Amino acid sequence: MLASAARLPADLDREGFRTAVTALVDEAFGALSKDFELAAFAPRLFKLQRDFGVFAAAEFAFPLLSLLVLEGMIKEFDSEVDFQAEAVPVLMASFAKDVELDAARTPQDRA
Repeated sequence: MLASAARLPADLDREGFRTAVTALVDEAFGALSKDFELAAFAPRLFKLQRDFGVFAAAEFAFPLLSLLVLEGMIKEFDSEVDFQAEAVPVLMASFAKDVELDAARTPQDRA
C-alpha cells in the first residue's frame, strides 16, 4: 500500500501504520462474503491512511470503489463464498509478475 501511495509524509511512522493496517485486516481475515462489509471496511482504511498522512493513489482507491459495486452481487450470488481464498491465485500471479519485473531491472534502474 505504501509503495503505491501518491504521497507519503517524510516523518511517516511506518511501523505504526503497518500495525494499524494489520489490525484492520486481521478483523476481516477469514470472513465469508455474507459477513464482510466493504462499505464499512473501506472508510476505516481510508481514515487510517489519512491519520498517518498517506494519500492513496487512484490505482488503489478506484478498485476498492469498483468492489463496492460488486459486493451486493457477490452476496446475492453466493453468500458463503470465501472471497479471500478465491483471490489468492490472482494475488499470487500478480506478485510473481512483480518479482519477475523487479528481477529484470538492471542495477542502474534500481538506483
